Amino acid sequence: MHMKFKTLKVKSTKLLLYPLLISFTAVSLTGYTFGNGSTTKSPKEPISYVNTYGKNMNKGYVLDLIKKVPIVDSRIRKLVNANSLAALKKLGYYQERFKDKNLNIRSALIHLQSENNIKPDGKWDKRIAEIVLKKLAGLNTTPPDKVLDIPSVGLWITINKSKNILTLYEGGKPVKKYPVAIGNPSTLTPSGKFTIVNKVVNPAWGGGGYAKPIKGGSPSNPLGYRWMGLSIKGGSSYGIHGTTDPYSIGTYASHGCIRMFNFDVESLFPKIPTSIKVFIGNEEELEIWGITQGEVK
Repeated sequence: MHMKFKTLKVKSTKLLLYPLLISFTAVSLTGYTFGNGSTTKSPKEPISYVNTYGKNMNKGYVLDLIKKVPIVDSRIRKLVNANSLAALKKLGYYQERFKDKNLNIRSALIHLQSENNIKPDGKWDKRIAEIVLKKLAGLNTTPPDKVLDIPSVGLWITINKSKNILTLYEGGKPVKKYPVAIGNPSTLTPSGKFTIVNKVVNPAWGGGGYAKPIKGGSPSNPLGYRWMGLSIKGGSSYGIHGTTDPYSIGTYASHGCIRMFNFDVESLFPKIPTSIKVFIGNEEELEIWGITQGEVK
């Protein structure tokens, strides 16, 4: 079958899309594809990602060619959508942290969403495709956070209960954003301005009044391997901690604490001191405090 393709002018040169399209087609046959709007809200629901993963996934080099083609070209958008996993791997979001490949995909997506102030629901949609395309083209996708009344010139934290995103700031600049799980319903996680009053490695879990206590360091401990207690009821009732339920991250799932992936909380733990300020609230409450966390446009 013969196919004709138009040429694109890039910096006074012509680039034929034919080899690019053929290369991407080869990758698409070996990569995951994501249905628009696919998501996993709990570990009990079926995974809706389509798995066609093969052995030749290391062909992501073709994504480099995106930088040579105007991103306004609709064919490039189709290629990115058809090669979602290759794009996530190229950008470093996809990491094989879990034996469950679908959980690795979800982790990649919700970290990318959180980084761009999008509620982490694990969906590959038009917004994410556009951000991925811009990143592959080397364009800026910094979220437009604004802090009118900076509470500290050093490090401080916000937890957005509307978006399930924890943001680490330094002064008025966001340093890192993480997807989190909060209370179900969200009101179980108290709103307010708090501080971290204690930090514990391998915390013991008391059972919450409904289960047997579990010693610290146990793989079955629902607190994971790190605890950062909030200045509520002495620092032992509400905190930021790890989890044994990684699929819950990005959802409303806890009894009031803030859950993180274990690898995320272990990364955050050494960065922050006790007494660091932690502002917890929904979008409206954060805005009252002069903090806006809009999506990347």
